[in-house]
Amino acid sequence: MSRVKSWLMRLIGITVIIGGLVTIHEFGHFLGAKAYNVGASRFSVGFGPVVASTYIGETEFAISAIPLGGYVMMVNGPPEELWTAEELAALKERSPATYEMLYDEDRWLSNASPAEQFIIFVAGPAFNFFFVMLSFVLLKRAIGTGKITQNPFDLITVSKSGFVGPIGIFKVAALSFEKSRWLAFLYAALLSHSLGILNLLPIPLLDGSHALRALIEGFRAGMGPKMVVLLAATVFCYITSVRMLHALMRSVAVQGRIKSLKAQMGGTLQGTYLVFGPDGTSTAVTTDSPESYIEKGYLVLPAKDYDVEFEDSAADTDEGSASESNAESPDPPSDVDESRDSAP
Repeated sequence: MSRVKSWLMRLIGITVIIGGLVTIHEFGHFLGAKAYNVGASRFSVGFGPVVASTYIGETEFAISAIPLGGYVMMVNGPPEELWTAEELAALKERSPATYEMLYDEDRWLSNASPAEQFIIFVAGPAFNFFFVMLSFVLLKRAIGTGKITQNPFDLITVSKSGFVGPIGIFKVAALSFEKSRWLAFLYAALLSHSLGILNLLPIPLLDGSHALRALIEGFRAGMGPKMVVLLAATVFCYITSVRMLHALMRSVAVQGRIKSLKAQMGGTLQGTYLVFGPDGTSTAVTTDSPESYIEKGYLVLPAKDYDVEFEDSAADTDEGSASESNAESPDPPSDVDESRDSAP
């Protein structure tokens, strides 16, 4: 029974993470089309045969059989090229507003300006970047309180090339959702960023190729300044998403190291550590906040795990005794007890 429950949770995780991110992506395209009065005859969550649908205004909102994708069907030319006579007759009966929209040439995507087309095509990847930005605050707080202490990709063995294929993506989604909802949330943010980048590549059938064509047409039509602004806005969204993810993953690494140190120190962070600075020098410090060193990039190790002798300092010191190690020390933060090496 537990095995069935485990597989069920993994299936739900894949559906929620992958399907949810694609839906966010397609919703960006949908809002972009609506903003510039481009017709959208269908918004589908999932792909394949339609399982259930309803019309809201002139758009059919559908749930399709395979929930690992989605699409927005925009009006982009004579309806007879995409619809059979029987389908058009049934559509006219079920949704007259949608039927009329198909024949309104002002609503066709091909008749939108290059700048409008660029925005519509880029809106999908932009929404993936927006998801990262909106998730940042919640994830930062979760990481800070110890709810996330590992990289989701640590759940599987990554190939030597460092890449994870589609099967690996599904596997991480399943395992992260099963292990922790917060870990799944972090993975969703990482995957959303990757989905945005992938779709911006100028590869045929991807958003990037359509956006590039619109960009070139915009320059040819004398809309250069406007196209530059739109391109700069897209780059800004990408860079902001990258910086936020970098900050999140750095915090995850710090929390993971703190968790490991706490286990090594017997459930407490109070103790003596060996701190190795970026230049290779080291010192022994006694503290209950080793994260102050870890965040600066220092290597922090429990002193008890190493053969280091500590001796009392000379009797003429002003403040009792101090610990000594046999290596030169970096300058640790002033709020932590430190001991510098004596000359050999």
